[in-house]
Amino acid sequence: MSTYSNLGTQLRHLVELLDSDVAGAYEALGLDRYKPRYTPVYRALMEQESMTIGSIARQAGVSQPAISQTVRQMIKQELVENISGEDARENKIALTSVGKQMAPKLKRQWEATRAAA
Repeated sequence: MSTYSNLGTQLRHLVELLDSDVAGAYEALGLDRYKPRYTPVYRALMEQESMTIGSIARQAGVSQPAISQTVRQMIKQELVENISGEDARENKIALTSVGKQMAPKLKRQWEATRAAA
């Protein structure tokens, strides 16, 4: 058996551990609705008030189905909402008032994480 045969499993386990610890840090800040996987969507919507899922996916370098799934979770948490675009056929995503209120704490946490790294 190759020494690399379990590498994928080990990496997935490491990501799960890290994700859990990071989620705990957000909860400690009172951001219990926030999950680390929301970060690409949040960052995009903090730069532009509203965006299509396709635009968020391109900016984040993540697949459109993955962003759609994340946005659905964020809608359930009342962090983002669907809004009509300039064209009635175009749906955009925007932060809700709850989502906007979380933004300053998230920025501070991201800056602290960047400084610690």
